[in-house]
Amino acid sequence: MPPGWPGYDVESRLPDGSLRFLEVKGKGPGSSVVTLSRTQILTGLNKPEAWFLVVVETDGERALRAHYIPAPFQREPDFAATSVNYDLGELLARARWTVDL
Repeated sequence: MPPGWPGYDVESRLPDGSLRFLEVKGKGPGSSVVTLSRTQILTGLNKPEAWFLVVVETDGERALRAHYIPAPFQREPDFAATSVNYDLGELLARARWTVDL
């Protein structure tokens, strides 16, 4: 999506016509957190069946695996929060699909 698009990076249509909204985050060696903006979190909460966080593991130079994590949020961020850090290990443990790239 163009820069500044609210809440996700990729809009994808399934064969049945339904939409998926994907927020993609690349994580290299030594990464321990994933930072998401307030807008990304709110979009995920408002579209829980269609919004996925996709964490792409890299070796620092190339993509290794993509982890698809549905509905990673339980509640909206505090009113004054502009972004929130999430534990990478906990998110990866909740992945529904992992694809080797």
